Amino acid sequence: MTNAVVVSTARTPLAKSWKGAFNMTHGATLGGLAVKAAVERAGIAPAEVKRLAESVAGLPGLRVRGLMAIPPAAESAEHTRPHFRRLRELRDELGFEHCSMGMSADYEVAIEEGATMVRVGTAIFGPRTASPGSHA
Repeated sequence: MTNAVVVSTARTPLAKSWKGAFNMTHGATLGGLAVKAAVERAGIAPAEVKRLAESVAGLPGLRVRGLMAIPPAAESAEHTRPHFRRLRELRDELGFEHCSMGMSADYEVAIEEGATMVRVGTAIFGPRTASPGSHA
């Protein structure tokens, strides 16, 4: 049995292709969510979460365990709070375990709003430096 955490936009075709790529028998996924109604980066609109979760639930070997999102850039961490709160509410409505939200600049607010996973690479390793040919 392979255990993996796949963090993706979790669109059904992508989830199907990842199942094959990782040869997962019991993989866990976190669905990437656009926390505003407008999808600016990648992910799914909040109104589509339940339908997508039901669709992915029918795939053998995959289990949705939570949601993840990166809110729009904000002047202060406090401005991210409504987005984090909405993600947690969606997670709770769907009965998922995880809520991956918050990065180095706003992880404290994310934890206060219910994050179970945060991304703090910049706080640990410092800012990224662009390498030739990268889009960073």
